Amino acid sequence: MKKYLIAAGVVTFALVSSVPASASDIDWRKVGKFLGGVVSSVVIHEGSHYLVAKAEGIDIERDGTDWTSDKYSTTLQLAGLIGNAVSSEIVLLIPAERRGSFCSGLLMANAYEEIAYPTLGYNEKDFGNLEVTDSEKTLYTGVFLSHGALTLYRMHRADQLRPSFWFGRVQGAPGMGLTWNF
Repeated sequence: MKKYLIAAGVVTFALVSSVPASASDIDWRKVGKFLGGVVSSVVIHEGSHYLVAKAEGIDIERDGTDWTSDKYSTTLQLAGLIGNAVSSEIVLLIPAERRGSFCSGLLMANAYEEIAYPTLGYNEKDFGNLEVTDSEKTLYTGVFLSHGALTLYRMHRADQLRPSFWFGRVQGAPGMGLTWNF
């Protein structure tokens, strides 16, 4: 559950930091599509675990927001992040001008999961308890961190993500935010 609270915080930050001066300027359909992309990222992540478990003959059950099993494999544990990376690459094949809000939400959530899993350590079942050597775990960490960062960079290059500084949000205090091109 903690991973979804962290993700909700990131999405909320992204939305709040890019809100126009007037709420009437917000295109709520685009916000809804963006959030649909975020939800789709989670579904792809969890669905990847499920499909790999079935392919490997591992019985898994839902336990709240996680999967539980008596048996785990490296492939099963990494399946969610691999699903995120593959879906990002598929979406990035779409020309930037045609991607839209849904794709921005999906790419942002995929990049967030790829960066957060190996660094924040909040999901021990997926990444923390991998039964691999330390050097293999370091390699997986590098691959997912790099791909997540590269996805964000490619979004920036396509004008879907703009880091920005803003003033006056909180009584003239400077701040930093992300501008999402919905």
